[in-house]
Amino acid sequence: MLSDKTSSNAAHISEIESEIINYEENVNRGNLLTFDTKAFYNSALAGNVQSFEELKILLEEAIEERITSDKMMKKNLKSFCRHYQTGNVSGL
Repeated sequence: MLSDKTSSNAAHISEIESEIINYEENVNRGNLLTFDTKAFYNSALAGNVQSFEELKILLEEAIEERITSDKMMKKNLKSFCRHYQTGNVSGL
C-alpha cells in the first residue's frame, strides 16, 4: 500500500500530466524534464551545491543537443527545398 506521501506525490504528478499535452511523449523525447525539487532544497539547506552543478551540466548538454538537432533539421529542410525546386525529389 502507498504511503500518504507517495500517494500525494502520485496525485500531484497525475494532475501535472493531465495539464500537459502529450506529457509522456514529451518526456520520452526530452522535451520535458522532471526532477525532485525536494532533493535540491535539502542539498541547499546542507550547503551542498553539487546537485545544482550536476543539473547545470545536464541542462547545458540538453540545450547543446537541441541546438545541434535543430541545425541538422534546418540543413535537411534546405536540402529538400533545393531538390524540390529543381524537381529532383525522387531520391529523397
